[in-house]
Parts: sequence; C-alpha cells; structure tokens
Amino acid sequence: GGRGAQARLEDLLDRGVMVGGENVRLEAFDELGRLPYPVPAREAVGLHAELERGRVLSEGERVHLQIALMARRGEAPPRPRMDVRLVLDRSGSMIGEKWSHAIAAARQLVDRLEPGDTFG
Repeated sequence: GGRGAQARLEDLLDRGVMVGGENVRLEAFDELGRLPYPVPAREAVGLHAELERGRVLSEGERVHLQIALMARRGEAPPRPRMDVRLVLDRSGSMIGEKWSHAIAAARQLVDRLEPGDTFG
C-alpha cells in the first residue's frame, strides 16, 4: 500500500504489459473496457461473468474468464447501519506479527464506522 503501490501503478501505466512478446501500453486495451453489459437499475453493482468458450474439457485446460462489474449511475445508496461486535483472540498463538495484524485490522474497522453504527 501507500506510496510504493502508487509508484508501482504509475510504472505499470508507463511501461504497459507484455502481450505476445511485445510491450503494449494499457491505453490499447481501452476499447476492450467498454463492455455491452447493462448498467444496473436497482442494485448498486451488477456482476457479469463469461467464459471464452462454451465448453471446458473435463481433464482440465486453461480457460479465460471475463468478469465485469458495472456500478449504478449516480450517487451510491447509503449503506445500512452496522452493529459490530469485535472479538480478538489473545491466546499464545497470536503472539507477534499475528497480533499486530489483528490490531491493525481492528483499527481499520473502527476507522470505517459511520455515524449511526454501533460498536462494542
């Protein structure tokens, strides 16, 4: 995360990706990003998944799956209020890095609470 992730993303955008042994900038894929799926009318997000072909060998083979997430236009609907109860394992198995990660996750949870949410 942080600046390192942003720098990696900017580098990827500048460099592009290798396709068939050639370096292709990501802008070349722009038209592929315009998918013919409808924008959801009631749900916040619509999900569409499609295999590159209709059949897959039972012995297994490489198959590409295209997944499209389409967000509803306009302002996002308000999320429902949450009633959160947090339980942390303080046993010996949580010593060290595991405990640090658990505390960091708990802090992220608390940071994402909104007015009207309850926490205990």
